[in-house]
Amino acid sequence: MSGDTHRSKTFERVLDAILDSGVDYNEPRAGETYKIGSSVIEVLNPNTLTGDFHVGSLAVRIVYGEIGFMFTGDVETPVERQIIDRGYNLKAQIIQLGHHGSRTSNSRDFLDKVKPEVAIYSAGKDNSYGHPHDEIIQRL
Repeated sequence: MSGDTHRSKTFERVLDAILDSGVDYNEPRAGETYKIGSSVIEVLNPNTLTGDFHVGSLAVRIVYGEIGFMFTGDVETPVERQIIDRGYNLKAQIIQLGHHGSRTSNSRDFLDKVKPEVAIYSAGKDNSYGHPHDEIIQRL
């Protein structure tokens, strides 16, 4: 959980389940690192809570052995720039394209830092937003 609140029924059910379970949870922030077995999770965003679900979207780089995975949620180009400017190692063989492959994310600078070999996007066929956008496919 990023710590920002959301009003969807799904979010509310997830939050209720976490709170009802009594388990400890953490609201991750940029710069934190977690080691789980042989995997390392590096939190790249959010730096602070903003209330904006794009600016505050959770972005992580997961390294398992020699393979890096980049997950940027819905962060958009200005946040990608902030992540670059923080100086993180962004190299990842596999990237889930930000914001469903939208042109508002996946900047050339960011993709040049990640240098993915494989790109994955999550969007319904013939969706009304046109995701993934053609220019993002061309950038790859």
